[in-house]
Amino acid sequence: MMFLVVARRNRGVTLNREGLNRMKPVRGGVLIDSGRVDSLARFSVVARIAPIEPLDPDPLPRLLDVTIQGMAQNDMVLSGIEEIDNCFYAQSWWCRFE
Repeated sequence: MMFLVVARRNRGVTLNREGLNRMKPVRGGVLIDSGRVDSLARFSVVARIAPIEPLDPDPLPRLLDVTIQGMAQNDMVLSGIEEIDNCFYAQSWWCRFE
């Protein structure tokens, strides 16, 4: 199932409506799984965006300790933390069905 995903924060700072409107959605499959995360030194529920082309890198950093904040018929919001340059930031993804 393909989604259009918009990251709602930039390094932990919530984007305003204008910033969200400028964001180009990332297209891909949303995969959620649990496993050991070395940077956290523990197990975590992790979401990632599977790219369209299998050999391409993930278009967004993985979302760690992910939870579903809301879900409707055509979309959902996932929240968690992302790791960028060895720093952790709050992040939310707005995922809508394509």
